[in-house]
Amino acid sequence: MADLKGLIRLRRHELDEKRRILGDLNSKIEALNTRRQNVLQKLEKEKNLAAVDINAAQNFGQYLNGALNTCKDIDSNIERIMVDVEKATDVVRAAFMEVKKLELTQENREKEAQAVVAKRETADLDEAGLNAHRRRSE
Repeated sequence: MADLKGLIRLRRHELDEKRRILGDLNSKIEALNTRRQNVLQKLEKEKNLAAVDINAAQNFGQYLNGALNTCKDIDSNIERIMVDVEKATDVVRAAFMEVKKLELTQENREKEAQAVVAKRETADLDEAGLNAHRRRSE
């Protein structure tokens, strides 16, 4: 039976690469969420400033529209990346299943090989015992 260790190592490496891609996508989402949060915090500061400063209050409407549009853009980017995350998750899941199947197959092959070796050893010991018994009997 062929040894699957090399193939398992290759598939694990491919799985790690797919996990890295998924991690990168999740990092992008996290960065976009942070950016969105920063825009909202800055909007809150501008709102407070507009409440006390007449000049800031005059331009607050434009700032509000710009901030809301920025948030909409960020949200649409997050949604687009979430689709990619779902696809990448499915790819990682499939790659993991393949690695697991190979590992189980290799484990079963090793168990079978150990069973064959144990059976041979038992047969050799039985034969040695029988030969020793024959010699004592003669």
